Amino acid sequence: MPILAAAALLVCQVPPTYSIPQAPPHLANLPPAAPVAQHDPVEKPVGPTPKPVFEMNLEGKIRLRKGRLDAKICPGTSAVPTHFGTGFQFGGPKSGILLGDVRALRLTKSLSIAAWVNLETYVFAGPGAQIVFRGDDRIGIDPYHLHIQGDGRVYFAVESGKDSGWVAAPVPLRQWTHILGSLDDKTGKLLLWINGVKVAEAKTNARPFGNLDPMTAPGVSIGNIQNDRGPHNQPLRGTLARVEIYDRAVTPAEIRLAIDHREG
Repeated sequence: MPILAAAALLVCQVPPTYSIPQAPPHLANLPPAAPVAQHDPVEKPVGPTPKPVFEMNLEGKIRLRKGRLDAKICPGTSAVPTHFGTGFQFGGPKSGILLGDVRALRLTKSLSIAAWVNLETYVFAGPGAQIVFRGDDRIGIDPYHLHIQGDGRVYFAVESGKDSGWVAAPVPLRQWTHILGSLDDKTGKLLLWINGVKVAEAKTNARPFGNLDPMTAPGVSIGNIQNDRGPHNQPLRGTLARVEIYDRAVTPAEIRLAIDHREG
């Protein structure tokens, strides 16, 4: 079994000014997501639990399955106790956790992103607020991301550089909600679960591309986009816990999701 290496935490600097870009055309004013004919409850766990390639664990440690990770905790981001272990609250103008463009997260086939989310408010400016983001400073060329838009929905999206695919569903405010989005490389199926219930699905030809532009601050981030010194800003307003990224399509049953609806 591989040994998880804990992150070394550094502090980001806040630039004197910043701007929020307009939403890219392919993600602005998206039509409603196609409804799912049947909502599937969480099944009983079967087989071994898959290991995430990245996780924010119960103790709030930010780490990779293999290798070292130098995460940067930006001002306005603070560790807080939650019902699901130590989480991070995002409340500053440039809050976020920056992971850099680590090779382990250059996922180009199947992938899944999971997180417990407690939103304080929706973000109406620009493209919204990021939960997990991989990209660079170029507009609209982002391999994968899980984000909240001002319409009150969470979007799980993948982009190939030419094509894109996405699924979306409403997410409430001021309530702990588990979100899981997945892409199956073999079938092209995108799935979205809220609190263990499948709420949206779509089929796509898009697969996330691997190589970002090294000259435009590439990276992966939690609670904002990847560059705290760049021209863009998409901060989350709320708290995240148990954030996980997998290099395969997983289901709530496979990650043994225990749904626990609690306020606060």
